Amino acid sequence: MLNQLLSLLVREEDEELIMLLKGGARLLSHAKLSDDCIKMVLFVTHQIIEQDVWKVTLFALNMLQILIFENFFMFQPYVEDIQHLLLARLQDNTIEVRELAANAISGLVRCKFIQSVDQLQVVFSKLSISKIQRRNKSADNPDAPEEQNQLVKRHAGVLGLSALVGACPYTVPEWLPSVLDHISDHLRDPAPIQATVKKVMSDFKRTHHDNWQNHKMKFTEEQLTSLSDLLVSPSYYA
Repeated sequence: MLNQLLSLLVREEDEELIMLLKGGARLLSHAKLSDDCIKMVLFVTHQIIEQDVWKVTLFALNMLQILIFENFFMFQPYVEDIQHLLLARLQDNTIEVRELAANAISGLVRCKFIQSVDQLQVVFSKLSISKIQRRNKSADNPDAPEEQNQLVKRHAGVLGLSALVGACPYTVPEWLPSVLDHISDHLRDPAPIQATVKKVMSDFKRTHHDNWQNHKMKFTEEQLTSLSDLLVSPSYYA
């Protein structure tokens, strides 16, 4: 039934019926699933995302997260498939989908469903240095598709790195200072990357405030200086 509801969401145009379908899918997303059902859910989720209807994609990703948390151990054999799906959505043309994919990655890393942090760090770092060719704009010559594609890739990388930071709200793992340092290099990037950088730095300061005297020992002086340049109250990191 869950698979049928998801499929209907793509084809249905009646707004009232869509709301009812979403309500039904939310209720079913808390169900305990068999292995065969999990395989079908993943298959249908892939199909829905390929339809490129961003609002439905958002709903499908949200529902998938709930299903994973409700069926944590049953989904573990499919970690690689789920990670691949989320990495692809991190490069979606719609910013809302990219941000939700990043939030999903962050949550799944935090609960140790996804454990390949080193691998993800390499992937995100590579995406984040995608070259953006800046050209003069005119009314008759908007941003070329390849330029927009490079911007999306670069944003995906910064979002991914930010997701890793967000997965550690009260700790500072060995790899985290270098990731924050890398993110700080993108402060002057064009929108929407700059906003992502400011948000992750602000969130990091808020979540690590109480134990900062211990946390800051994990950073070099150069890294602390870089952090201080990005925050509203730089004296905090002095």
